[in-house]
Amino acid sequence: MRPVHIALITAVGLGLFSGCDNSCQQICDRMARYAEECDIPVDREDIKACKDAQAGAASRGDRAICREYNSGNVIREEWDCDDVRAYFNEPGSGAPDGGGDTDG
Repeated sequence: MRPVHIALITAVGLGLFSGCDNSCQQICDRMARYAEECDIPVDREDIKACKDAQAGAASRGDRAICREYNSGNVIREEWDCDDVRAYFNEPGSGAPDGGGDTDG
């Protein structure tokens, strides 16, 4: 099989499986892309931890809200780069490091 065909099959396969995330898990990817635009490094482990925290029943009650705010444009309207930096880099800021939400 030609390398081009293998690459195409791989891309299609990844596209099919990426649709399995719930609406809250999808925000993890969007936040990571926004962080990159802000020159904030986010590694795959951070994204995985975020998605794991939003899996199954953990986010069931929040999914309607996640669907409403699950757009890169909405995220940019609600968050600036400093907010994203705090989310991904500061313990206790709600980041996927297990810090949790600081609103109390």
